[in-house]
Amino acid sequence: MRERVQQWDHYREWAENQPQQQGRPFEEILRDLDFLYGQFSEAVRGFDPDPEKLGIQAMHRVFELYDRRTRRT
Repeated sequence: MRERVQQWDHYREWAENQPQQQGRPFEEILRDLDFLYGQFSEAVRGFDPDPEKLGIQAMHRVFELYDRRTRRT
């Protein structure tokens, strides 16, 4: 877990030093995502590879740890 926090710290430092870029309009990005999602079959779109949502739970734990760490600094 400590290694993951260090990676987030390193990413945050890197992101702060990157020039801001004008991206594509949000609507265009959504259209592209909708197109890509539509390329999957109904069976693939309906399949849940993580029915217990273990990945989401792990992500929430990491975000909570990161949030606690950033509030201390």
